[in-house]
Amino acid sequence: MGAVARVEGFDARNKAGLITPPGTLSPRQARKNKDLLRKAAKDFSAALQHKTRKSPGLINVVIFHSQRAVFSLMEKESPCDYEYWKSKGWLSPGVGYFVDVPVNPLYLAIGRIGGWMVKRRIRKDQV
Repeated sequence: MGAVARVEGFDARNKAGLITPPGTLSPRQARKNKDLLRKAAKDFSAALQHKTRKSPGLINVVIFHSQRAVFSLMEKESPCDYEYWKSKGWLSPGVGYFVDVPVNPLYLAIGRIGGWMVKRRIRKDQV
């Protein structure tokens, strides 16, 4: 789930892996789960207090620009998706990522090339 959230522009900070076997939990496992949940809640609360967001990684930037390329060409085929992306400003020239954060210039260049290649492929397939 964290990877999916990051790809979509969310800043996923932590996770909690709980063991929940069928039937009842042992008292030891129940305490362990409670401690894991408490730590995850504390980390989540701390993440909400951060005023800055992390810069996206290369794969996230490439995926954003690839999706951007697809949705920029979907005005007739998928008008709801197209309008959503447009309303968010993600189809505007110069947009580097879902949110306004610094994006590594090399990642941005690679992402834009990837988006250009996706757009080119779609147009070629439409002919």
